[in-house]
Amino acid sequence: LDKGFLLDHIIEAGEIAKAQGAKIIGLGAYSAFVGKRGVDIEASLKMPITTGTAYTIATALLALEEAALLANIKMEDSSIAIIGATGSIGRVCVELLAPKAKKIILVARNSKKLNDVVDALRKQYPNTEFIFTNNIPEGLAQSQLVLVSTNTPGTVLNIKDITPGSIICDLSQPRNISPEDAAQRDDILVIDGGVVDPPGNPNFNFYFGLPSGLAFACMAETMILALEKKFESFSIGGNISASKVNEIRQLGEKHGFKLAELKSFGKVVNEKVFEKIKSLRQDCLTF
Repeated sequence: LDKGFLLDHIIEAGEIAKAQGAKIIGLGAYSAFVGKRGVDIEASLKMPITTGTAYTIATALLALEEAALLANIKMEDSSIAIIGATGSIGRVCVELLAPKAKKIILVARNSKKLNDVVDALRKQYPNTEFIFTNNIPEGLAQSQLVLVSTNTPGTVLNIKDITPGSIICDLSQPRNISPEDAAQRDDILVIDGGVVDPPGNPNFNFYFGLPSGLAFACMAETMILALEKKFESFSIGGNISASKVNEIRQLGEKHGFKLAELKSFGKVVNEKVFEKIKSLRQDCLTF
């Protein structure tokens, strides 16, 4: 749709919320990309706006860590590929995972950006090995855990290139891995990132496309900030940092928000799936 049309409608909705007494507005899913990731909406409404990106990153990394634990993959011995590593989300994910992993493989299209990012990271985290490439299959071949964060309209990742026994968290908008793609492979696990269990089993009076009482992390960030009375534009534009991700994660814990049960395309991942991933990892090369 026309960007101006979308921006006008979001601002109109924001004006209604403001008139009803709202003190902060959250932009969820695709609306987070409108108006320079909320910057133009904040300027028009003259009130705090957040996109929920910081808490989405926090919960995605928690989900990846929990899935690795259940599949008996030790983060400190693992290789993690970040697809879209030079983007605003991917770059923060790299920084947060770097102290925890043995090897980080950064994958992005712009070689110069990749080189600059890796140079800085090697100085900051000398005990972690960093590899960079703009060849996605090459990056996937070296990894046990994969985090995908792109915002290109087309798919950049081929499901056939993923190493058997890998766990993938896809944060891309739109998704890089569809349910139909994932159904072609019973030897990998694609987990949903950013699904949260808020305290008190709330009724939102709105269907998010999730089981009752659950919410996406982007919307949960708005709830957490409101409960904390922290009425500020927390995640807006390119204003995302590792410190903000850690801060909103801690505030979420303070107010009783926790990661929902691990799911793959909305379905709970059962123990048998993790047992299969374990056995596949044992049959593969040790990276």
